[in-house]
Amino acid sequence: MIALKSGLEAVARGLVGGDEVITRVRDLLIVQNGTTSLVVACDSNASIGTKPQDALKQDPGETGYSASKVPLMEVIAIGATPFLLIDNLCVELEPYGRRILAGVERAAQASGYPVVVTGSDETNMPTVQTGIGVTVIGVVAEDGLRAGRARAGDIVFSVGEPRDGLKLPFTDGEPGIASAGDVRTAVACPYVSEVLPVGSKGIAYEANELARVAGLAFVADAFPAFDLAVSAGPSTCFLVAGSAEAQAWIAARTDCVVEPVGRLAPAA
Repeated sequence: MIALKSGLEAVARGLVGGDEVITRVRDLLIVQNGTTSLVVACDSNASIGTKPQDALKQDPGETGYSASKVPLMEVIAIGATPFLLIDNLCVELEPYGRRILAGVERAAQASGYPVVVTGSDETNMPTVQTGIGVTVIGVVAEDGLRAGRARAGDIVFSVGEPRDGLKLPFTDGEPGIASAGDVRTAVACPYVSEVLPVGSKGIAYEANELARVAGLAFVADAFPAFDLAVSAGPSTCFLVAGSAEAQAWIAARTDCVVEPVGRLAPAA
């Protein structure tokens, strides 16, 4: 990583390559640009909708919402402000794609930030299965990145509960299902050191990732409130690491249950 007044300007002038201003933190790309950084998050969603060969039948608006919510949560969790959402619809725009886009727009609005939405669609080929890819770009001040801030002794809480949509059905946007707005609330909590959304790999996987980036170890509770291995689908819950006071603070400001699942300890 190099220290430049404007990393992207240096790339544009051919002074450095993109790999010299880009680092990866978990699933995110961080683009250094002087005193600020761009944060890039992506997600994809396939075979969930009402097309003939979709494996999971669901309103396409919910598909658009879920696919957009995940990268929005990831960008907000690391401390960045999302400002651009790019949706790539692998279906026709009229009329089916419009229904997906309604969910995309709803997720952008639910984040609480003025996010600009743009994208593309498939108008030339007939499609029999739903597909969408979403990229969210945010910006954060140089000292605002929240990755690796967790501390030994922090309690790890799950905000919301893991649901995979199959064995444990849910509807995004209903009370108790974590939202991008809930992540924004948790990031503002004075008792929280780090926030991380949970995806299909489950709480235990993400808790270990949170610990790894901070140079720590995750120690699960003997009897956690949730199955730590079950999928959380499109981030129906997220993790916070912080002091005990975080539990009541976040619970009072969201519709989500907030339950401890473990602690962070010094790495062996």
